[in-house]
Amino acid sequence: MDEISRRLLQSLACGVAGPAVAALAMTLLAPAAVSGSGANSTTDVASILAGLVLATFVLGAVGIVGGVAATLAALLLTQCPRPVRAWILCVASFPAVVVVADRTGASLPTTLVLAGVLPAIVRFVAGDRVAAPD
Repeated sequence: MDEISRRLLQSLACGVAGPAVAALAMTLLAPAAVSGSGANSTTDVASILAGLVLATFVLGAVGIVGGVAATLAALLLTQCPRPVRAWILCVASFPAVVVVADRTGASLPTTLVLAGVLPAIVRFVAGDRVAAPD
């Protein structure tokens, strides 16, 4: 029972790390991105909208890169047997998660939860590193 509990905690850590960092990055950087986009200036509406669209893309990219890096770090820190292979599987399947979220009309928080399910499953199934016999 202790083995299952430990593996569940490790998979939970891997599942939460990426979406948590992505959400935190977007939450902390959104005010700076909006204020830097020129939304408070007296310029024309088209330039303000262009700045907001650009800020949204930058926030999304920062969130995704931060989430991907945090997932790899969590896989490494929980001593996943093949962390890079598991990470590549998670990154390669992320577009499928986005498509499923889009088709179901999921909100951003739901998409982040769906993005965290796969690393959790991969980490739980992967098991632990086995020490080489002496």
